Amino acid sequence: MTLDFDGAFYHVTSSRDKPFTVSIKLKFFLDLEQHSTDEVLRGEYGDLLVRPLEGYNVTLSLDFNIHLPKGDSNDAWLSLVRKIAMLKRNCFATVFEKYFEYQTKQELTNGNHK
Repeated sequence: MTLDFDGAFYHVTSSRDKPFTVSIKLKFFLDLEQHSTDEVLRGEYGDLLVRPLEGYNVTLSLDFNIHLPKGDSNDAWLSLVRKIAMLKRNCFATVFEKYFEYQTKQELTNGNHK
C-alpha cells in the first residue's frame, strides 16, 4: 500500500499468473459518486474496471493475456499506461466536467458566451 501526498491510498499487484491490478482509495470518493463517477470511469476504462478490492474505491485489472495493445512498439503501450496512470485524475474530473458543462449551458441560455 502506498500513500499519496493528498491522502490517496494505492495498492498495485503484479505477478506472472494473475492480472496486474491498480486500486485506489480516496477520502472523498463517496462525495464523488454523487456526480456519476462510476459511469464516467466505466466509459473511460470499460472492462478494465472491476469490483474494487476490499477497502478501496476503484480497481483496474489488466490481464496481459486479454488486454494486449496492438503493435510491438512502446507507443502501442503508451496510451494504455497513460490511461491507468490517470485513474485519480479521472475520479476527480467527473465533478469538474459536470460543472463546466452546466456553466456552458447557463452561458448559452443567458447569452453570456464569448
